[in-house]
Amino acid sequence: MTSDSPPLVLIVDDEEPVRELYRKYLELSTGMMVVGAGTAHDALQKLERVQPDVIVLDVALPDMSGLKLLDRLRSHPTCYRVPVVLLTGHDLAGKPEAAARVFSKPLRPEELEREILQLTREGRAARA
Repeated sequence: MTSDSPPLVLIVDDEEPVRELYRKYLELSTGMMVVGAGTAHDALQKLERVQPDVIVLDVALPDMSGLKLLDRLRSHPTCYRVPVVLLTGHDLAGKPEAAARVFSKPLRPEELEREILQLTREGRAARA
């Protein structure tokens, strides 16, 4: 990805309407490329084919806790440094260190867009 290309985002959420809302908003508002996954297993499979700039991860997934998936991502060979935005409908006791940001659901698409763009800028600046 070049420094001026739109970010590639992986959204992992078991609620399809939520994934679609974020996907449509992010693609239409900034031209981001968005890949969706409904389960942790699906997300891990997609990470074999795509290298996202940011991962948006719901804490409550049907097949594995989002926090457990976050731990697996931190040891994943290609995405251990990819920033993760956690979304939760539950009260978390503190922010997990492995997450770049944590937000309560529902999160407005404009707020998610702002965070993704900020994390992408920070990541590109660190690689420059």
